[in-house]
Amino acid sequence: MRKPNTKNILLVVQRDNFKKDIPFLSGLTDEFKRLGYEIHLHKPVALGLRSMLDSKGRFYKLPFPLRFLCKTFVFITKPSLWKRCFKRQWSESLLIADRCRRLKKHISRFGSNVNLIVLARSAGARVSSLIANETNINKLICLGYPFKHPEKPAEIERYQHLPFIKVPFLIIQGTDDVYGGSEIESLYHFAPNTSIKFIEASHEFKITRDQLSIVLYYINDFISVEKMESVYP
Repeated sequence: MRKPNTKNILLVVQRDNFKKDIPFLSGLTDEFKRLGYEIHLHKPVALGLRSMLDSKGRFYKLPFPLRFLCKTFVFITKPSLWKRCFKRQWSESLLIADRCRRLKKHISRFGSNVNLIVLARSAGARVSSLIANETNINKLICLGYPFKHPEKPAEIERYQHLPFIKVPFLIIQGTDDVYGGSEIESLYHFAPNTSIKFIEASHEFKITRDQLSIVLYYINDFISVEKMESVYP
């Protein structure tokens, strides 16, 4: 039961290519603002740095003296950041573990007297679901869960934890999502408190105004608050 005088917080846990989602997510966050939620963003900092520091990225296009000064500054001021940014041994498991650690730290700053809803996209949903049982998340909403990478064989670590999630969990999945579409209900196991809804969309969630209203309807029914109005007239 929700404690009196709790603060309503929506934490948006973004995906790797989070800039692509700005137009879509702005409609959802605007509606939560109308309902009195504080909006907080959690960006995949390490992944963004990794992309920038890749051998083909912007960092390695800088002159060598400038790159050397940047590395020296990071090494002296942020040794932990140095390890994440400049080590060549990047693996997905280490990146996911790092994101889990950073997300748990972010959530811990809100304290316990909050009604915390997490709205997560793609890889952000994977990370959020992994740490959901270890935090004070009240409800978890996923938009496009990455069940299987389209260019890789099945990776059990992407979905083996899903049947054990204790937090109420809503997955809104595109029927044509290359990471798992309309077939997911027959391929994977889910916890009893998990609800799955589908919308005609790809993993990019490039949806129409009417479809966005449907997404808002699904979220409204899940979080059990006053009727969410469409963000469009």
